[in-house]
Amino acid sequence: MEHHRPYRNPPIEEALQKSSEYTVFEDVGFAERHEEDNQDLADHRRRRKARLEIALHAAFESDPLEDGFHHPAEEIIATALVSAGVPEILVWLKGFVLDTEQLGHAASVLRCLGRQHRPGTERWRIELVRDALAAEDVEIRDAAVQTAELWADAGMSDVLRNHDESVPWLADYIEEVVEDIAASSQR
Repeated sequence: MEHHRPYRNPPIEEALQKSSEYTVFEDVGFAERHEEDNQDLADHRRRRKARLEIALHAAFESDPLEDGFHHPAEEIIATALVSAGVPEILVWLKGFVLDTEQLGHAASVLRCLGRQHRPGTERWRIELVRDALAAEDVEIRDAAVQTAELWADAGMSDVLRNHDESVPWLADYIEEVVEDIAASSQR
């Protein structure tokens, strides 16, 4: 059972609200910015991505991610996923998950992303889990298996079965998840 802790983090909230021109999640479509050139739009996208990444980093630094407890980063991701430019947000989130320079952060983002109700398409979710399973870092691979278990897409079983895991405890976990997904799809 997941517990929801009341969360308030004034520094994060203030940082997200300070930007008067843009926010991470602001809906700024092309038609509304037609006077801006492509460079301005690219700069805007870079700023949005940076704000999302900063907000996630701040959330993980201020509150460690724990199994079974709601985490503020889940809200940040959920808000981003309902904002304008969802395909772009999915690309950014996948980049954060596969960032080999920040392994702990990458695994945390993946775990929080896995707690979302099936973002993107099934194909995107399967590719994300497959790519995360290919990571050298066991923490990212473990997060990928947890995410596959939470999303439980039918295609996840194949991705997990086709993965050759060298860490015994994780290989056992993968087998359990494959069985659970198969059982849930027969219900």
